[in-house]
Amino acid sequence: MKSLQQGFTLIELMIVIAIIGILAAIALPMYQDYITKSQVTRVYSEMKNATRLADVELFEGRDPQIADPAADGYIGVKADSSNLMELTDNLPATGVGNLQATFNGSANSGITTATMTLTRAADGAWTCVIAGGSNFKEKFKPTECTGAAGSGS
Repeated sequence: MKSLQQGFTLIELMIVIAIIGILAAIALPMYQDYITKSQVTRVYSEMKNATRLADVELFEGRDPQIADPAADGYIGVKADSSNLMELTDNLPATGVGNLQATFNGSANSGITTATMTLTRAADGAWTCVIAGGSNFKEKFKPTECTGAAGSGS
């Protein structure tokens, strides 16, 4: 009587583990980059909303504020609303100034020291510049932003 094979050999199991290891080595960095790009996009989206609210306040003749909810001109964006950034504003009633987000420790490690600055010119146009971040890759930047990724400028 012939005996039937029961289970897998050690070689077969080792090959399967090696294949899983190779796939994980490829997938993990891609996943981390995906998460980082989504964090940058989230912060950029929140800042763009803040610029629209700031424009409304400037149109009404008020000084846009992010720090004081009781202030006349409060634009309704908390300084740490996304838990990924610290937001500061320098937007006087003249309308020429900026909003700056600094990625904090809750963001992925490659972008924790980067800053995203949206600057408003006298004509009302907003520009975006990203600076810093030792591992900040070009592919993380939103299309509208400039700055040399990873070089601190």
